[in-house]
Amino acid sequence: MQRSYILKPSKAKSLKYVQAISSSPLFSLLVVLVLSTLACSWIDLSDPAKAKRVVIRINLPTLTPTASSPPTNNLPTTIPPPATPSYRPTIAAATAVVLAPLPTPTFTPAATATSNQESAPPIPVTAPTNPVPTSSPPTSPPITTPTTTSAPNPSFAPTPTVTPIPETPGWAFAKIRTYNDEYEGGLILYGELVNDTGAPQEIAYITGAFYDPQGQLIADSDSTTEYWPLEIVPPGGRTPFELAVNGIQAAANFKLWANSTTTSQSPRQDFNFEGVEQWSAAEDYCLTGQLQNPGGELHDFLVIAAVLYDSQGNVVNFGETYESALEGGETLDFEICIEPPNQNAARHELYAWGQ
Repeated sequence: MQRSYILKPSKAKSLKYVQAISSSPLFSLLVVLVLSTLACSWIDLSDPAKAKRVVIRINLPTLTPTASSPPTNNLPTTIPPPATPSYRPTIAAATAVVLAPLPTPTFTPAATATSNQESAPPIPVTAPTNPVPTSSPPTSPPITTPTTTSAPNPSFAPTPTVTPIPETPGWAFAKIRTYNDEYEGGLILYGELVNDTGAPQEIAYITGAFYDPQGQLIADSDSTTEYWPLEIVPPGGRTPFELAVNGIQAAANFKLWANSTTTSQSPRQDFNFEGVEQWSAAEDYCLTGQLQNPGGELHDFLVIAAVLYDSQGNVVNFGETYESALEGGETLDFEICIEPPNQNAARHELYAWGQ
């Protein structure tokens, strides 16, 4: 007769977990030990009746050997144990080492040549000594500090005693008018230079000296720049000139002089002007007309100058034109325009020189 036993739900659940784990052969032994411990805790072994009521069956997995192919190589069935190495290092017997003492170097003097003659007594050697100067070292001369003395301010006389440019006697200056140079600064003089030397003169310089109201020199030939249109002035002839003085705006007094040399050449002045007209172009004072040469041919130069004068007869300004040659009896048309200053011009004069 077969008996059936009903386990409690908690115990059945535990067995379910055990069966799940028991599927792994690796943990079978651990499961058996655990279940055995649990079974002991649930059953009261003191009661033999109760001990017979619980039967636990656990099917352990059976290990079945699997046939494998025989080995291809004839290997030994048993593996011999590893051989113990029989190498033993051979230690040579220690040999005593005896250090020999190092040889002590000995100094052998060089061989001295000997002769049968008697050796001369040794000559004493004395170290050279520097001669002690008997005279004392030269002493440097005392340094003197130069003293500067201020030179007194020179006093200038109203009339210079020495002129840088020598003056040629016989020249006269006339109809002079002065201006302040509004373009370049300084003082400008216009006038006429008259040849009263009695001979043709080739002009070299026109200059002067300028003074303030106290008679002190304020400008000289180093500050002047001159210009004139005619190179050689015949005896009794005249030429306009311009003299610019740098560094001053006015002068209370001045003295002018000219330097020239006498020459044998004298230009002609016998020319006739015809059909002269005056007109203005912007700020320029212009003159047009014709010049007729009544004499021989001019082969060196021809200068035509127009000079403007104010109501007092002083020179306001001037202008000129040049020609290189003109046939005898030929008539030449000309035009001259004079730039400012020309506002106070009251009349004009035409001059011509040729050679």
